[in-house]
Amino acid sequence: MSSTAQLGKAAVLAIVSLFKPGISERFATTFANAPEPVQTFIVVICAYLVWFLVLHFVLVRFKPLAVLNWNEYLAKLDWKLPKLLGEATLSFRCVLLVGLYRRSPRLLDAWVAQHIDKARRAFIESPTYTDRKVYVPLPGLLNGTPFTDLKPQDIQEVCGRNRWCILIRGEGGSGKTTLACQLALWGMAEDPKNRLIKDCRMLPVLIEPGLSFDVLKNVSDFRREILGNLKRLVDEMHVDEELLNSLLETRRVLVILDGLSEMPSSIDDPAKARLDNPDFPAAALLVTSRNAERLREDATLLPGRVEKDRLFSFISTYVTQNGCVDIGDSTLFDACKRLADMLSDDGRETTPLLARMYAEQLVTLSTSNQPIDSLPATIPDLMLGYVSNLSRYRKETQPDNPTLHRAAQVAGWNCLKETFRPARATKALIRKGLEQEGLPCTVDDLDRLNIVRTIRPAETEIQFVIDPLAEYLAAMWVVEYAAAGEDSWRQFLADADSKPGAPEAVRGFLAAVHDCCLAVAKERSVPDFVVGELAKRICFDPEVAKQSSRERRIRRLIDNLQHAEEPLDREYAANELGKLGPEAHDATPALIEALKDSNVSVWGSARSALARIGNSAIPALVAGLKDASIVGHVRSVLKEIGTGVIPSLIEALKNNDGGVRDGAVRALADFGPDAKAAVPPLIELMKDNDDFFAGDALGSIGAEAVPALVEALAAGETRIRCQAACALGRVRAGAEEAVPALVAALNDDDRRVRVWSVMALDQIGATTKGAVPALIEALKNADEAVRYIAADALGRIGVAAKEAVPALIEALHDDDSDVRDKATEALKALRPEAETGDSARMPNTSAGDNDA
Repeated sequence: MSSTAQLGKAAVLAIVSLFKPGISERFATTFANAPEPVQTFIVVICAYLVWFLVLHFVLVRFKPLAVLNWNEYLAKLDWKLPKLLGEATLSFRCVLLVGLYRRSPRLLDAWVAQHIDKARRAFIESPTYTDRKVYVPLPGLLNGTPFTDLKPQDIQEVCGRNRWCILIRGEGGSGKTTLACQLALWGMAEDPKNRLIKDCRMLPVLIEPGLSFDVLKNVSDFRREILGNLKRLVDEMHVDEELLNSLLETRRVLVILDGLSEMPSSIDDPAKARLDNPDFPAAALLVTSRNAERLREDATLLPGRVEKDRLFSFISTYVTQNGCVDIGDSTLFDACKRLADMLSDDGRETTPLLARMYAEQLVTLSTSNQPIDSLPATIPDLMLGYVSNLSRYRKETQPDNPTLHRAAQVAGWNCLKETFRPARATKALIRKGLEQEGLPCTVDDLDRLNIVRTIRPAETEIQFVIDPLAEYLAAMWVVEYAAAGEDSWRQFLADADSKPGAPEAVRGFLAAVHDCCLAVAKERSVPDFVVGELAKRICFDPEVAKQSSRERRIRRLIDNLQHAEEPLDREYAANELGKLGPEAHDATPALIEALKDSNVSVWGSARSALARIGNSAIPALVAGLKDASIVGHVRSVLKEIGTGVIPSLIEALKNNDGGVRDGAVRALADFGPDAKAAVPPLIELMKDNDDFFAGDALGSIGAEAVPALVEALAAGETRIRCQAACALGRVRAGAEEAVPALVAALNDDDRRVRVWSVMALDQIGATTKGAVPALIEALKNADEAVRYIAADALGRIGVAAKEAVPALIEALHDDDSDVRDKATEALKALRPEAETGDSARMPNTSAGDNDA
């Protein structure tokens, strides 16, 4: 027996010795007596077992990349058996068990971890990301559900599936690529909570327009394109195709198809659904497109526009992230107002691209100490300003801005004239156009400034880097050359209608032409019918679109009012909602909540907005009366809305919530005599709830409430009689007819009623002499408190109460010293009248004289 066989047997016996002694001894005896082939078989099995344990628990765990490399190397040693043996393939990696782990998550994760840093650096240094490195979260729709700020957690459920596709759809400049770049960063995130897939990190492979094949149909070409991009991303000359397939199938590679609508065949010949092709390589697919692609996507993201109420927040964030912190809030606010004024009056929102261009030009002006008056006033001017901004560091030998603008317009038209959509154009065609215009500018000048990019590898074609820029530049060319010629415009509109997918597919270009027509209205005559015809094609049903836009704008204004960090943003949202008036009734709860805002401008604007919304806001306002922190604001709004709120306030007197009832009572008091219809229910409330607020309201209503209060003063319970007397006092001059009832109440059995009644007479007497006789009579009342208040009241009435002088002189002898003192004060107030009487008869009111 060879030494190797002996070593194997020794190893087997050593393994068996690990078991119980009885078992190991029986196995050792059986093994020793077994034929040599059996012994050899057992040795091989044990060797495999040991190798498997080492491979699974040691190498795969601690040296995963080594196992991955062995797989790749051993795959080259696969041997095809002779024809005699069936020509089967003998896989050495399977024989050695290494092949079992070629798709192991641990191995793939190790490969990704080895290359993730390079991939991240390469991605963030790519021109696509560099142009969009400033990310300002914006609202939008995820499968039809609104979101304020998209988070990785919002899409982790979708990304957790074995195969998924997310479509980011929107118009040109809506931020589709920027959002896709953000998702790519989330795919590479270290923190599992912030990843697209919690269990693994992903390498983003970006596929951009410029391909010569349909990526959704030519799968083999698409796979090669992914492989080439992955190699460049991780800076590896060699990436095994089998490894690529494993990375794709296990979602370790995120394939991003940016601008699918601009790629071959995606419009003229719509691609088959992704799931219809079993060979489609990407299990994790992210697509951006202007169109509703037929991909059977698992989620659709619709980026939102930057509405006027969020401009300040967007531009402020963008400017700050760009490192420009010297721009003050007032300058930012003025700049945002200029941008808002640039937009149409019907609540039109700007795309993130336009807002970004505007912010970049603001930064340029700020760093060069130029006034913001230099900012563009129209969207076409904004586009030209963007081109100028790109060339701000030009040399003297390079084209000046007007030349560059004109050259860019020529290039834009040549890239759009075939399909009315941003597309590629040959350099030869662009050169010919520039020569015809006599422009000393080349395609390379446009490429150098990153206005256009050269399509590789042939490098005979160019394409605009930013689609909306191409559309607006081409639109400027169209407006200039069509000018005032009706025939030219009718031909242009006919050409637009004939394009594939029109008008939906060419809407971006037509919108740009529409904006350019409006922008040049003062400089160049455009036929009247042109703007209307363009508007029809931009939106199939203008009224429906306008209503939809308004509703969307209201939702965004509400969101901004509730969540914007800047008070100026919240104030602007409240003001804009107020301008919409009753149409903004859905914003009532948010506006009521804004009354609690710590900023006086915000809650002041919210009050004004609620008043403008008017009647439709009344139910929510009445319900808000129970909130003590805003009840004053709510009452002011209700008063401003007008008497139309009174029926609702009367109904609120029956509310089960005491806070609502009290607020309604006080609000009714604000309307005074106009709230006379509330007298009966207020009387009932006063009877049922011991509510002094109800008495105050009745007093504010005035003379209309007097009969009911007189009745209550005569027939009610003690607490009701007190409240009725108090309310009559508030009526003052209008309660003269209640004087007899109040005089009668001076003899009430309950002292509180007597006191409140004389106090009412006091208040009535302050405005009319009608209560003076009653107050003179009250000086004789058995209750010293009544006599005291009566004397005080007569003194405050003054000379108009001259007939009370004798009674006051007599009160100088009152048994109560406080009454005597108050009578003395009253006589001093009535001194002219007192002196005409027998002043010598006025005794000294000191304690000694009184005793005498």
